[in-house]
Amino acid sequence: MGYVVVVGGAGGIGSVTVRRLLADGHGAAVIDAAPVEAADERLDPIRREYGEVPYVRADITSQQSVEEAFDAIPSFDRVVVSAAIVQEEPFLEVSHDVFRKHLDINVYGSFNVGQAAAKRFRRDGTEGRMVFFSSWVQDYPWPDITSYSVSKAGVKQLVKMMARELAPLKIRVNAIAPGIVDSGMARYSLDHDPKYAARVNGRIPLDELQQPEDIAAGVSYLLSEDAQAVTGTTLLVDGGLSLFKFDAPGAEE
Repeated sequence: MGYVVVVGGAGGIGSVTVRRLLADGHGAAVIDAAPVEAADERLDPIRREYGEVPYVRADITSQQSVEEAFDAIPSFDRVVVSAAIVQEEPFLEVSHDVFRKHLDINVYGSFNVGQAAAKRFRRDGTEGRMVFFSSWVQDYPWPDITSYSVSKAGVKQLVKMMARELAPLKIRVNAIAPGIVDSGMARYSLDHDPKYAARVNGRIPLDELQQPEDIAAGVSYLLSEDAQAVTGTTLLVDGGLSLFKFDAPGAEE
């Protein structure tokens, strides 16, 4: 069994995913845009517990950079793409540059990684697996994140197209769609933006934020032999958020 390559693995949810995959017995390698020093700060505690985690810095908006990063990893049969950006802005204030940057990183970057990995799997005769991070907002319009929501809808369709066309090669492609995770920008917004915190309050039917470990567990399943018959689907890990609690406080806003 080769490495699982986690693209975006130096981030908050990405690094927790790396830890989970290592705990499952996989080898893991990380591709990320973070400087080596920043990546080491996140990955070194994992290395001390589990051993080697190779790191390659790359720009996923560049096909050449992605291909060179994969060339630096000796053998892999699974790929996880968690790299993404999100910026909150009301629709009327979204700039073309911000909108384009979301598409470049979240959609085009995912395309670059997916195509490069699929070509490697085809070349090596590998029945590979890929998991892309989409989001519950791929289908549901949460306010102030138009750029992000549109990009994640694009990831969802990209996954379906890849799964359909790569099925004859036995390459399985799926998405995982987190809800509001207690990490990163969501955590920051909850702590610093009262409007956002009020919007979230009472909306999740299970009444708890998702933890990064919840998302990592979903990734683990989609990469496992238990998901042998699963391709082209999105696994929602959102605490029921997409079910909407219309009687939540502030629901009229």
